[in-house]
Amino acid sequence: MNLQDLIPLFRASRYAQAASPGALLPIVYGDMSTDAGLGGVCPGVSINQLTWTYLVSDSACQSIDKVYLNDIEQTAGFTVNPDVDYQSTGRRVAIVTFTVNPGGAQVSVRMKGTKEPIGGALITNPIRMLQHFFTTYGTWQTTDFDTTIYQAAVALANSQGYTAHWIFAEERTYKEWLTDVFYNVIGDHFRSADGTLLIFLDHILGASPLEELAAYVVAKRDLAGDVPEASIELVWDDDNLMNSVILRYQYRWHDTDPATQYAADLRDVDRRSVSRFGEAQRPFSFKGVRTFTHASALKALLLARYAHGPALARFTMRDLSLLPVRPADHLSLSWDWGPRDGLDNPYRNEIVKVLNIRTDLTQYTQEFECLDTGLALVLTRPLDGTHALDGTHMFGPRDLTIHALEG
Repeated sequence: MNLQDLIPLFRASRYAQAASPGALLPIVYGDMSTDAGLGGVCPGVSINQLTWTYLVSDSACQSIDKVYLNDIEQTAGFTVNPDVDYQSTGRRVAIVTFTVNPGGAQVSVRMKGTKEPIGGALITNPIRMLQHFFTTYGTWQTTDFDTTIYQAAVALANSQGYTAHWIFAEERTYKEWLTDVFYNVIGDHFRSADGTLLIFLDHILGASPLEELAAYVVAKRDLAGDVPEASIELVWDDDNLMNSVILRYQYRWHDTDPATQYAADLRDVDRRSVSRFGEAQRPFSFKGVRTFTHASALKALLLARYAHGPALARFTMRDLSLLPVRPADHLSLSWDWGPRDGLDNPYRNEIVKVLNIRTDLTQYTQEFECLDTGLALVLTRPLDGTHALDGTHMFGPRDLTIHALEG
């Protein structure tokens, strides 16, 4: 498994009479059948000029729902086949064939993309999409993914409402595709010591059950230095402050006009943060996001992370107790000298996300740089009938317990 290897795509020259033999054949994933815009979404590639046949995905797909010429929907004059071995090449693909020559018109469709090889279900999870693409069109094996971490990432993507909507239409490296796709789910990827791929998705922990935290760091107990409490550096991250976001989504993959490439946008403002810091707006464009649910989850995560003065916590552990901890893990950090919250609680069991780790095996120390998420471990209220189960009283106050390092 080499992240720098290129994933080659097939070209139209596979078929006789292709209009442009060198054209790359796209691979479509997800439900591309609906969005807020007009016209098509997925472009077609001419693979037979004599029969006016266009390939819309170099994979067996679930359906081709609508056909467009120059973004005008066609109601007749064509046939579709989302799962056919065209010209008996051994590759099952999705095609549109016209009964009348479309001439130089731009061919596009709305469709439901690549389906599972067993059962035929539409591939909708972005993590599963990457695994399928890498193992079907690349050279990776399923064993190149850490099984436990992969399954956790798939489950988290499902719970967050993240869905797969992507067209692989370029020849790029594994690492480049990972970076591009993970931008749409705010994720990280790493290589483990045994060479397998580790996948982590950022998310709002909320009440933070204990099993989601990698460790419980207490400054006076666990940090290096003669005065450990004084060794933490809390840096205000002004560059990443944002309290007003614009999320553009529902990308139209065949559209080359930046003004119309995205069919929908979502805007939100954290008014408390704006009143405190002034407006700090940031736009985002997500090619792989098509649903309001997915866009809303990303919006909530971005504002939760960055609307109230994101801070970076830097500290050095006195030993190698946290050697198993990896970037993207979450820690509980308790620091008696730290800033108090709005309820005058101490900086106790603050949740931080690990960004970088520098390990010194000669000094037996580890330097951590973490993002203060602004969240804290809280107590769960007892189910004794004293609080309503309506979602408004589920969690109690900040947990002020000093936990053991490994929980």
